[in-house]
Amino acid sequence: MSTIRPAVLLLPLLLLFTPSRAKAKNCPSKLAGNLNQVGEKELYWGFELRLGGYFLSEKDLTAPDSSQNSLINGFSAVRSIVTYTPEEEYDWLSFYFEGELKQRHNVENCNSWAVPLGRGFELVPQLRGINVSMDKWDMDIKVGRQNLLFGTNALLDNYFDAIRIKKKLSKKVRLSLFAGAFVTELTREALGCGYEQYYEHRKSWKRLCTAGYGDYLMAGFTLHFRHFRPHRVAFMNLFQYSRLDQNAPEDLHDTYPENLTTNFLSLYAQGPVGLKNLSYEAELMGAYKLHDQAFIPAASLGLRYRLTLGKAHLELHPVYSGALPFGKKDHLHFASLFEGYDLGSRQRYGLYDGQVFSLMARLRWNALRFFTGYHYHTKTNPSNAIDDELEAGVSYFIKGKDKYQVRAIYSMLNLAAGDLPPSHGGRLVLRLIF
Repeated sequence: MSTIRPAVLLLPLLLLFTPSRAKAKNCPSKLAGNLNQVGEKELYWGFELRLGGYFLSEKDLTAPDSSQNSLINGFSAVRSIVTYTPEEEYDWLSFYFEGELKQRHNVENCNSWAVPLGRGFELVPQLRGINVSMDKWDMDIKVGRQNLLFGTNALLDNYFDAIRIKKKLSKKVRLSLFAGAFVTELTREALGCGYEQYYEHRKSWKRLCTAGYGDYLMAGFTLHFRHFRPHRVAFMNLFQYSRLDQNAPEDLHDTYPENLTTNFLSLYAQGPVGLKNLSYEAELMGAYKLHDQAFIPAASLGLRYRLTLGKAHLELHPVYSGALPFGKKDHLHFASLFEGYDLGSRQRYGLYDGQVFSLMARLRWNALRFFTGYHYHTKTNPSNAIDDELEAGVSYFIKGKDKYQVRAIYSMLNLAAGDLPPSHGGRLVLRLIF
């Protein structure tokens, strides 16, 4: 049984708690949309303060009797963004900087960039974004560290040191080209602001822990079509290369269970369905693994139904996500290098280890947001430990502004599936944007 650790004062402006082991993807931030202008110049700045406390009552996967471990801890972080656009003749340029400092304790996410402070405490400095954008030559060009997104984010949602070029080919077709290196240390630390056990048992997590900068490279293009309005349709081709790939299957091991050089195709669509207030989001994907000469199809499909209940707004959101049961070999799975740990929904594990059925509900009433979700995983993970999750929470926006937010979340793992006892988790996070 773990002991409760006292809070400590580590950084000016921050009251710091002893942080939990990182087990969650990074919390989405409203900071970028709440920047402050400096004087009359095109200089903007802002910073965000997050304080979080956790309790965990979790399964001990190493104990033969599946005993429970309990602990109470937390984390704190400060993130800052600065943007600048020159005036007059250089107004086609734009500069962006985003950095974060986080305090934590005994984190088990194999992040090599942590600075030890003694007694298990660490300080994590991170350069989350530094890039320059150029709106010139009838193109939008961005060079530097950036977050790249596509579709349902099943293939591409993470940080890269990359170049991205956007250009209109016609009134109804837009082309994006991109190429870069995967920034592994940002993805590792992204598991630090919440509570999440699923990723600990994924093949991708083991690969991430052994990866170094430059081991994973990617390049590709997307085409966005406006022919089908009000539907949004896009096609992507992504080629990922891993210099860690081994030619001989007998050389593969648990930390790198399969070769990952892969070509991906994706067709994404979003739009309304015939009924009022009903919309869909769908993505069909295919992964061709070069070393195995195998094609693995996958799909993600979700519906959103919104209705008004007096002053409240309710949204129901069922989602299916998974590798389709044909066209692949038994020892392979749909393995993207970029199994995004910044993602905001849990359905995405279905693409890599079976199928996931989810049902989520969100209720907005004045300054309160209530949400709950149940996620059922049809295939057990490698340690046969977690098969489903129930999550419920509430957010309160102080003075009705998204700049000041308090969030409380409770989750139960292995609620109705699997053989091990349930694990309980909770977190309370305060977010302030200045």
